[in-house]
Amino acid sequence: MSFNSYTPPGWWDRTRFVRYAFVAGIIVGVFFGWFFHGLISMVIQFGVVAVLLVPLAVLAFMWWRSSRERKQMHSSMTVMRWSPGQFPRYGNDMAADPFGGLDDDVFDVDDPQRQERRR
Repeated sequence: MSFNSYTPPGWWDRTRFVRYAFVAGIIVGVFFGWFFHGLISMVIQFGVVAVLLVPLAVLAFMWWRSSRERKQMHSSMTVMRWSPGQFPRYGNDMAADPFGGLDDDVFDVDDPQRQERRR
């Protein structure tokens, strides 16, 4: 194994300032890394926590929104259909009677209680 150890004449003189700049850059980089290692590690830790918590926060928000919508769907109004002297048509089958007998009277049983609470 033979290595070419030939260096052109004047090569060390021509590259002297480049070598000094390289060594100075390494030293300055080490000092700046030492000074700011706390800040850099804090940013990295914050990023890791954010990556782990953002999906959890999104899931929690979706659960909260869906549970809130479920609560809003349940009305406090009690509705009662009244067909005088008749049995419900189609046996209250919503598939056979999709309009649910719109000619029936609809009474809100809870309305007097709500008006009483407002006073």
